[in-house]
Amino acid sequence: MIKLTYTNEMKIQDVLWEDEREDLSVMERLQRTLVDDAIRQGWTGYANIYIACKNEVIAELYKDKESDEDVKYSSNCIRLIKNLENTNNMNLY
Repeated sequence: MIKLTYTNEMKIQDVLWEDEREDLSVMERLQRTLVDDAIRQGWTGYANIYIACKNEVIAELYKDKESDEDVKYSSNCIRLIKNLENTNNMNLY
């Protein structure tokens, strides 16, 4: 079972995200950290994290690197945590 930590820094960025004031580089770093932590805990999916339209960080979660179906999208830390924890290695579908 994957259990990720929702840090104070993540909470701050998520609050800022609500008004589109998050620091994109910080949000991207935090989302990459969450994915790395999930991988260390056994998550075997594939994540593509990028800045979209110069105003939002998007994390796309896939079952594996070759998959283009069953994508889970996240644009803030709490949603990414829920998606990573609930996917349990992307065996949702």
